[in-house]
Amino acid sequence: MLKLIDKLRAIPKWVAVLVSLILVGVLGIADYVTGPEVSFSIFYLAPISLVTLACGWPFGLVVCGASALTWLCADLTAGHDYSHAVTPYWNAAVRLGYFALHTSLLSGLVGLIQRGKGLARMDPLTQIANWQHFEEYACRELQRSRRAERPLTMVYIDLDDFKAVNDTLGREVGDRLLQTVADMIEAAIRASDMVARVGGDEFAVILSEADYPGAESLLLRLHESLLDEMKRHEWPVTISIGAMTFRDVPPSVDELVKRADELMYEAKRDGKNCIKHKEWPSTSVPP
Repeated sequence: MLKLIDKLRAIPKWVAVLVSLILVGVLGIADYVTGPEVSFSIFYLAPISLVTLACGWPFGLVVCGASALTWLCADLTAGHDYSHAVTPYWNAAVRLGYFALHTSLLSGLVGLIQRGKGLARMDPLTQIANWQHFEEYACRELQRSRRAERPLTMVYIDLDDFKAVNDTLGREVGDRLLQTVADMIEAAIRASDMVARVGGDEFAVILSEADYPGAESLLLRLHESLLDEMKRHEWPVTISIGAMTFRDVPPSVDELVKRADELMYEAKRDGKNCIKHKEWPSTSVPP
């Protein structure tokens, strides 16, 4: 369903509306030719559904009105006899109400599906991306960096001794700490970058088109600000960061994450609370 909606939303709105109105016209002609003995009522839902999915409920209501009006014209010109002159107009109003109800329900269903999709891609505690969303984004960024021949920096952040916070200060404090870290990372990066929570106390960041000096500057500022925040709250946590700036992007997201993750563990082996940042392929970099 989501893939269908995405494909329809990619169609220009004027195209979707035009195609829907043409279909309504074809159905009206069929109604007129076959007369009152054959009903085409259910088929009007096809163009209504098409334009609702592609353009949203306001455009769907326009096609609802066009469908009800077309059906009314077909009834009036087909020579059908009614016991009362108001009957065909009453029928048209009922049909319009039914079409509008269908549009409203379909639009609501689309909204629920899209909200569900958004929630499924979000970490419920920190309200940032989860691993699934991050993986999709990273895959797109790899392809874009490869086409543009631009660098890409992958960052892996681990909170040292985070378990001690839950054990000594309680899970509520631990949750608040994670939310604070997520908010600070998100505030430090650009809108074109992404941060995700990929483990209990681990965060992954992609810095789009960030070269070594640019990424290094951001990481130093972020590390310092996170440490200051931990000290301010008296949280016994430090920050280990592993980052790899790719001048030549790897072939897969797994490789992208693996190299940054290895550097993060290198930082932890060297005593924690430090940054390990390298460039791939390796070159001499500024101190």
